[in-house]
Amino acid sequence: MSLEAKTELRVKLKSQLSNIPKENKAALSGSILNHFITSKLWAQTSHIMIFAPLPSEPDLLHLLPLAYQTGKTIYLPRVDGNHLKSYKISDASELKNSTLGVREPDPALHEELNPLAIDIVITPGLAFDHSGMRLGKGAGYYDRFFSESRHPLKIGCFYECQLVESVPAEKHDVAMDYLLSEKGLRKTDCDHHYTSKVPY
Repeated sequence: MSLEAKTELRVKLKSQLSNIPKENKAALSGSILNHFITSKLWAQTSHIMIFAPLPSEPDLLHLLPLAYQTGKTIYLPRVDGNHLKSYKISDASELKNSTLGVREPDPALHEELNPLAIDIVITPGLAFDHSGMRLGKGAGYYDRFFSESRHPLKIGCFYECQLVESVPAEKHDVAMDYLLSEKGLRKTDCDHHYTSKVPY
């Protein structure tokens, strides 16, 4: 698929997301969070990487107190050059704004952790399809992170309006194993899942 196709889809999805009222996003995020914490994946894993949301993205930061109560470790990513590093985080108020406008862990406050320990990576994106292909913002941070990790379970997290018939994909693009939206948590149609530490 061409670069033009990806650019076109990004423009379309950004426009759709900008039209969702803030209060609707909060309600949708609550539904997404509830679907995840009532799933077997939440019950059976201990090390979970989430993301600090941009205004257009679902907010899962309420997982932090729940993780503390249940003895789970939550990681958040931080951009370092062309790569993502993972840090243990327990309090969202300690996140700092990066030069890219993304809230990130502060290396002075938070412990960098080995990404090989991560069981699940809940991943944002602009668009997803039923096969698990994901359209990000074009920088490739998550694709590189997945190539450098020991194949954690990958969950694409989004609002249902971001689910499209087909995401333009290239060789380096990494498919998600599960899709998580306000409609629920479901396995993708992808037929090339890596073996996971978490049973399906």
